[in-house]
Parts: sequence; structure tokens; C-alpha cells
Amino acid sequence: MDVAEEIARRWWEDVWELGDFDALDDLLTDPFTRHTSAGTIVAPVADYKHVLRSVQRSIHRPHTTIDDRHIDPTRIWTRATSRGLDLDSGRQVILSWLLVQRIADGRIPEQWVLTARDIEW
Repeated sequence: MDVAEEIARRWWEDVWELGDFDALDDLLTDPFTRHTSAGTIVAPVADYKHVLRSVQRSIHRPHTTIDDRHIDPTRIWTRATSRGLDLDSGRQVILSWLLVQRIADGRIPEQWVLTARDIEW
């Protein structure tokens, strides 16, 4: 398995599904840049861990299906669907993703994220 494939696997399995945020220390550069519809943040990995902990309250321990993915040495393009529990409301939620991660020197320095809640592809 090459570096980009291992990064893709660890992102979805270790970080997203298992909630192993310490894995981010190996996967992301520090600082890390994240682009979303809410804007761009450049933050230390420690701060990004707090962001993900907050997100995982709204979709706790999600099971993710990779609907489509392209991996090359410098980019990972993923279209995915996650299903999990919203801890605040107690209801099941669906989160559809389009995620582009740039790879440099074996880590993710930057990613672009577009999500849609309760919409399946």
C-alpha cells in the first residue's frame, strides 16, 4: 500500500470511524489548513482535534461507506456517506461528503470539505 492509500485508510478508519484523534499527529502537518463552506481555517493540529470532537457529537461513531475515490501521489478525492448518532438529539443522521486532501511529504497539509447532512448521494 502506498503512502496516499494508507493516509486515506487511516483518515476514514482510525480518525473518522474510531475517533482516534491522536492519529492526526501522524496524518496532518502542523499547522493544518481546512477549507469548508464556512471559510478557511489554518490551525495547529491540537485545535483541529477539538473541532473534530465537536463534529463527532453530531455524528457519533459513524459508519462510512466510500462511494467513490481517486488516489494519486498528491491528492485524495473521496465521495462518501457516513451514518451515525447525533448525541444531542438521539436521532440517526446521514452525512454525505466530498473531500479533497492534498498530500505532501507523507502528510495532509490542506483539505477541502463539502458536506450535506441528511442527504444521500
